[in-house]
Amino acid sequence: MFNRFLQRYGKKEKAILQALIASLFITGMLAFWRQFGTTLEFLELYSRDWMFQFKKDAAPDSRVLIVGITEKDIQTYGYPIPDKTIAELLTTLNQANPQTIGLDIIRDVPLGGGQAEQAQLINVLQRQPSTFVVCRVGTEVDPGYPPPPEISKYQVGISNLPVDTGGIIRRGLLGVVPPPLPDRDPTDLCQDPDEPLFSLGFQTAQQYLANAGIATEITAREEIKFGDVIIPPLVPTSGGYLQADTGGYQVLLQFPLGSQGPQQVSLTEALSKDIDQDLIQDRIIFIGYVAESVKDIYSTPFNSRRPKNLPMPGVVIHAQLASQILGHVLDGQPLPWFLPDWAEILWIWVWAFAGGLIAAFIRHPLMITASTLVMLGLGGGIALASFALGGWVILATPILAYGFTLTGVTLIDRYSQPVSKQIKEFLKIDIDIDQAKVKAQVKEIEESEAFETIKQASKRLREKRHSSSTTPETIHQSKTPAAENGLPADSNQPADSNETENSDTSQGLAGEAAPSSNSEETSNPPNGADNYFDQLRQQGSQLRHRKNNRNQASADPDAD
Repeated sequence: MFNRFLQRYGKKEKAILQALIASLFITGMLAFWRQFGTTLEFLELYSRDWMFQFKKDAAPDSRVLIVGITEKDIQTYGYPIPDKTIAELLTTLNQANPQTIGLDIIRDVPLGGGQAEQAQLINVLQRQPSTFVVCRVGTEVDPGYPPPPEISKYQVGISNLPVDTGGIIRRGLLGVVPPPLPDRDPTDLCQDPDEPLFSLGFQTAQQYLANAGIATEITAREEIKFGDVIIPPLVPTSGGYLQADTGGYQVLLQFPLGSQGPQQVSLTEALSKDIDQDLIQDRIIFIGYVAESVKDIYSTPFNSRRPKNLPMPGVVIHAQLASQILGHVLDGQPLPWFLPDWAEILWIWVWAFAGGLIAAFIRHPLMITASTLVMLGLGGGIALASFALGGWVILATPILAYGFTLTGVTLIDRYSQPVSKQIKEFLKIDIDIDQAKVKAQVKEIEESEAFETIKQASKRLREKRHSSSTTPETIHQSKTPAAENGLPADSNQPADSNETENSDTSQGLAGEAAPSSNSEETSNPPNGADNYFDQLRQQGSQLRHRKNNRNQASADPDAD
């Protein structure tokens, strides 16, 4: 039916229409798949991870420094690091005049020397309002943990990190409102559903910007604005995401510090008097564990496809988010951007239509392969260019659309007509065989003795009927009394007997062919006519029986 519909167009128009119809069908199928499946999201996420393999590690951000607690530091100071050591570290760093400090270490209970050392740590934190501590917002399955006691809510940053399927960090959290929990602790700031909380990376970045005279505010559309810069929040369908949990205020991480992160010094180095003060002055200082034994490490796009890149510590991810905010606001780095849903569907259709046109106009397999390689290079180049400019143009789904349409049009154009032709030829042969059987059966019937007898009898009946209709009185007078009474004619009168028999036979045949209610002779034919009719009936019955046998034999394939 599809090919018959296309036959009304010319060759070029037929090819274009064929590609158009196939591309629309494939695009609709993929659009439906995007609504109900996670496979396409998985492919798009990993295609973006692939782009990070081409991202060169930028020069370390001179505005950020990490004091990383290494395995050697743990051997020296123990685990967890005592409150007294943390207090000493904060005091030493603060003497070098950093812009702000982010402490990514849990301090909700006394560690080390008991209440006295905890009180010492809290006293240091209260005297350093630009130092931020962490808590974790709880859920129904994760109770989280509170911040250190007696700390202002303005010095608290949450440590929660949105994790994609597979344990990979691709998003950053700026702020969130804690969910209401049935058994929440009313004294825990991170469990108050009426109080919005901000992440450690956000808190340190906005403090740095505030020191530079750049205010942070919430717009009427509930967007976070740093000066004149608004970082757009993620929605469930941003970029390659299709069903993302984008609760709170999340942004797409661009990892501006690369796979290695910012410059680091160890805890031991930071506590020594020999450390260069310029590494600390006017910087954002993050303090946290980088030792693998602590298990505060996460997979990122850098190591999702390149195993040699080690997972990234949580403190480094907080530093990445802070550096990204500063880059957008102070350096004019491109903001994350995405195509709207309708534009993504259009982009998918463009690729599907291109695959259909290539299949319709190019016949040689090598040329099709070369064209496909060109398309893949073009698509990858567009995706990488948009990635470098901060955008996310989907890649995997358009490639699937191209491949599906290319394959579908190729199958329809190359193989549908030959297959249809073979089917028609097979059906035509089958019809010819049936017609030959019918002709053979008809010829056999026509050559049979019974058919010849019926044909001659029919001829005589027509002649007698014609003679009876022209001279009825003569025929009636020629009857003898014996014939009228149904008795055999006298053998001494052969001529009259024969004439009477023929006459009565004609009357009987005529009466059987067209009975007459007014003719007594027709309703009671002579005995000779009855015998004749019995013979005709028997021959007709035999003919029908033979014909039925032939039909059964031809219908049964095992009989041939």
